[in-house]
Amino acid sequence: MIRSLLLLCMLLSIVAADPLKKRISKKYAEPTPVGFWPLNEDYKLKDVSGGHADGVATGAVLDLTQRGQFCSAYKFDGNNESYIEFPNSEDGTLDTKYSMTMMAYVYPTGKIGPIFHYGSDTYGMLLWHSDFVAGVHSQTLYMPVRNGNSDNSSLISSPVNGNTWNLLAATYDYDSGTESLYVNGVLVTSKVIGSMELKTQFEVRMGAVTHDDRFFEGYITCMQLYDRALTADQIVMAGFDKHCPKCGPPPPPPSPTGPPNVIGDPHMKTFDGRPYSFQGTCWYTLVKDCIDSQFEITAEFVPREDTGDEIKTRALNINVRVREENVHVDRDNTVTVSGEGKHINVENDGHMVTLSFTLKDSTFKMEWVGRKHSFHINFTGSRYLGKLCGLLGNADGDTRNDFQKPDGTVVHDANEFGESWKVLDKTCD
Repeated sequence: MIRSLLLLCMLLSIVAADPLKKRISKKYAEPTPVGFWPLNEDYKLKDVSGGHADGVATGAVLDLTQRGQFCSAYKFDGNNESYIEFPNSEDGTLDTKYSMTMMAYVYPTGKIGPIFHYGSDTYGMLLWHSDFVAGVHSQTLYMPVRNGNSDNSSLISSPVNGNTWNLLAATYDYDSGTESLYVNGVLVTSKVIGSMELKTQFEVRMGAVTHDDRFFEGYITCMQLYDRALTADQIVMAGFDKHCPKCGPPPPPPSPTGPPNVIGDPHMKTFDGRPYSFQGTCWYTLVKDCIDSQFEITAEFVPREDTGDEIKTRALNINVRVREENVHVDRDNTVTVSGEGKHINVENDGHMVTLSFTLKDSTFKMEWVGRKHSFHINFTGSRYLGKLCGLLGNADGDTRNDFQKPDGTVVHDANEFGESWKVLDKTCD
């Protein structure tokens, strides 16, 4: 018995010491930041992750002027005397040499410069905000290997708008060897550069470094660092963390993809701005009144024929029910009305079908382009805020609970969430 216990302890110690096993376990665990600096009035330069890497500001000051959704942030003047330093402790708390995600809300107003840079006078991991032209920036990610200064990678994204908040994120995954850049939770570019150890053993600078004459001018808040590559959904959720309070009810992060939608094969975006993909087949509930079931909007997803062995689906038909009235629209924009009532207004110009209806103080408007398998929806009024359900979420302003199943439980997996909204009493074409 004692020998068995000793053997078990030895095995556990081997697993604990194996960095590969540590990376694998982290990859499938819930993401926890190794560094988290809200950079706002509530927390100032404090590292709320528990890693004790509190920042030290030189020339960068806390600004309490409300800009859009944030009421406070740190201001950088665009010179070599305006920066924040974050210490990398002796145990390497911020040393994300295998996989990483760094993300922050950035409000550029002028000069270019480093957002998050390992090493004040040497090249390490960095995220630059660069190429300011007519108010439009890009972000650049540069990743040298740990042993040597060779430029193994350089990613550039564009555009990133000036004088507004942008949720910027950069990731690297050791297992796949892929680096990626995200803007407002949307993947904008990525590249496979191979598996390597990154040069992240240095202290971190924000705003200015000593070996380069480019310095950031603008505002930064809600800086987060992870030792794993987050997904787009996880980046969006992290952007709504409680340590980064916004002014008033939290709006969704700005998104270039427009209103809540279902597009293509199919790519979804919820009312609160959370993007995801789901390859379901048959009928699913997109939006439903979860107060008293006065209306429900469903869509039929059908596999494409041009994807080989890989299953990819797209929306082929939609159905809008308001009380006892149903309007069905197919891929040819053919409209069929059944049931009783005249609640749903339909306009069909041959290219696009527009449907709308009003209940209480709320008006819903939908646009369907059958040939493009494209569905968009918006609504005005307050009655259904937080009272909706289905694949497009609940419209309460918080992306973290968008994956809510019919029984009320919130899950993290898009497939589990999607399948829970399958309409079981409908047959498929």
